[in-house]
Amino acid sequence: MLPSSTSWPLPARATATATSRPTYSCPVRAREEEFTAFVRAHTGAVRRYARALTRDPWLADDVAQESFLRAWRYWPSCRDPAARGPWVMAICRNVAFDVLRQRQRIPLTSLPSDTGPRESGYVDARLGWVDTVAILGHLSLVHREVIVLIDVLGYDYRVTAEILDCPVGTVRSRINRARQALRALLAATPDQSRGA
Repeated sequence: MLPSSTSWPLPARATATATSRPTYSCPVRAREEEFTAFVRAHTGAVRRYARALTRDPWLADDVAQESFLRAWRYWPSCRDPAARGPWVMAICRNVAFDVLRQRQRIPLTSLPSDTGPRESGYVDARLGWVDTVAILGHLSLVHREVIVLIDVLGYDYRVTAEILDCPVGTVRSRINRARQALRALLAATPDQSRGA
């Protein structure tokens, strides 16, 4: 004979009332939902940054995926929600450098001729609209990453310094030199490649 329902104890993490079903508190599920929302909010920026570093859309997708896998693995270690965006960008940078180092290739002068729809962005108010993928592809990696972080993704100097693991003064110097190099490239680029 089965005992009556009132004699069955509820699991330790469940609560119930006479009119409701038991509800379970699950910290793992909450962590998954929080991480999923984080990934949805930051995927675009991480992919753009990875693409700027690798200059290869397929490799950039791999770098972005590995970045989020590493972020998931160490998710509990980053307790400040406001610091998670720069934290995942630093992970992306490290993954991209690891992948490029493994492949031992960093093409400095050419881009794939047809990479599908190109991402365009507003780089600097004085420069106007430019095709950022094509133009940034001609900058050095150091200049490209600081331009993307500050002018394309909109991070401030302090956050960019955290991502790049360098002093703020170094970021200011790099962005100044990167903008000078970008202006020189734009001066040498025919006007028909620029948008209005």
